[in-house]
Amino acid sequence: MPLSYDLDSVQKFGCLTIDGQVYPKASEYGTGVISFGNTDQASEESLLSWLPFEGKWVSNQVNLTSVSWKQLHKQALCTGRAVIIDGKPYRCRSLTTESPDGKSSEWDRLIHLYQNRDYIFHWRVTYTWGQEASLNTAKEPEFVTARGWKTPEHTKRFEVWKRTPGIGFRPVLELLGPSLVPEKLSCGAWVTLHLNNGTVSGKFYSATPYDIVLSGRLKWKKADHFIPRLSVDYENGFITVDRSAVCYIQRGWTPN
Repeated sequence: MPLSYDLDSVQKFGCLTIDGQVYPKASEYGTGVISFGNTDQASEESLLSWLPFEGKWVSNQVNLTSVSWKQLHKQALCTGRAVIIDGKPYRCRSLTTESPDGKSSEWDRLIHLYQNRDYIFHWRVTYTWGQEASLNTAKEPEFVTARGWKTPEHTKRFEVWKRTPGIGFRPVLELLGPSLVPEKLSCGAWVTLHLNNGTVSGKFYSATPYDIVLSGRLKWKKADHFIPRLSVDYENGFITVDRSAVCYIQRGWTPN
């Protein structure tokens, strides 16, 4: 891989935010809703750098440490939720780090593509959380494979609750198509609403200028401490979502 390609391939856009406040591109997590802001909000210290990878963008470094996999999972940032950066919708998620059935993980393909060069994607002295978690006998997430630190190939498994400055979130962005319009949806269509702090899936029931109502077998992911924007009617199986909290709507049921 030519050196010029390595350097020219980096694109800079967007910034990390927690509870709407812009944070440096290498930060430690405390509490709050993890998301992303626009390029014009960023300073030199907060502007994020991205590497092209298989039609996606991968951060060239871990952007948030001292965050557990469980915290990322609760905010739908392991398998992904939608974020808006510079007016474009992206699915933001974590890299795959395990190789089931002999297939290479995204991490393995990434380090091969960029020839293990630390100055390009900064794998030294910080582990990158993976997307997948193994389950215990109660079918609950227990351990996650993290990569990096000693060598780019290095692998270590951590408990899902582990928080340390040595492990963190390296976001992946996948550009999405246009969001669905609630007024054009048919009643009963399966949809996922991407909120600014999580996701909620179910059957579309109705919409007003202020709310979207889903029904059926519902599920959601959201930050525990975030002010709720969901009103749940458990008896009748409805959930009402504040429309101003919805940033993207897709057809189908998300795996979170």
